[in-house]
Amino acid sequence: MTNDERRHDVAVIGAGGAGSMAHLRAVLNGDDSVIFTGDPTTKRKGRSTWVTHVDNIPGMHELGRPITAAANGTLKWIAADETLNHNHTVVKAAVTKVDRDGDDGFVLHWSEKGEARSLRARFVILATGIMDVQPEIGGSIKPILPFANRGDVHY
Repeated sequence: MTNDERRHDVAVIGAGGAGSMAHLRAVLNGDDSVIFTGDPTTKRKGRSTWVTHVDNIPGMHELGRPITAAANGTLKWIAADETLNHNHTVVKAAVTKVDRDGDDGFVLHWSEKGEARSLRARFVILATGIMDVQPEIGGSIKPILPFANRGDVHY
């Protein structure tokens, strides 16, 4: 069920602007980072897929779908750099569940071609974007509100 037994330093869920930058920062810091880009359903929900222009960032004015273009370009740049790509893993799937792995990490679960997969990570960065629907954990938003109200979770 596990794709490998090693524990990644960082797992990033979401490959839009924030997710790709978080993944880049982890890789540049020398951390073993894995980024989950989502599946066709989750990608369609992301605002980065329908934002047609960004006015407040120089160099992005002329790009079609600038957030998606910048994120994809960042992942390609990491993959092409021999000094960085050994710390860079891309999983083209949506995480379906995150469990605690003892006191020092997490186990992320997803499905690939109908097969259950999982991996371990010390830290998880949720970069799932700005959605019109608040996240539900266990069928309700209530479990996440104390963390959001303290500023530990932003959605």
